[in-house]
Amino acid sequence: MGGRAGAPMIIAIGFDSAWRRSPAYFRAMVQNGAAFGHRYVIVTTRPDEGDWAREVRDTVARVAPIVFAGGVDRKAAALAAGFDVDVWIGGEEAER
Repeated sequence: MGGRAGAPMIIAIGFDSAWRRSPAYFRAMVQNGAAFGHRYVIVTTRPDEGDWAREVRDTVARVAPIVFAGGVDRKAAALAAGFDVDVWIGGEEAER
């Protein structure tokens, strides 16, 4: 985490706390940010099973990778999935 000014960032977007509230906005943000070299990941506390996971996949529709934390700390789950997040949007991580 951290890095030089102007460097591409890894940006995590909370599903329930952000993405789900305005999917069209966040989809456009991801597409625009990718043009600047930023990478995005959707991180949710939901488990990767059943209707919960299906709703996330259907709503995100392959715009960004998804990390299902499923009861594990979201930061730890993102890191374990290979995302050393620079910026958090939505959720308690964004408030720290």
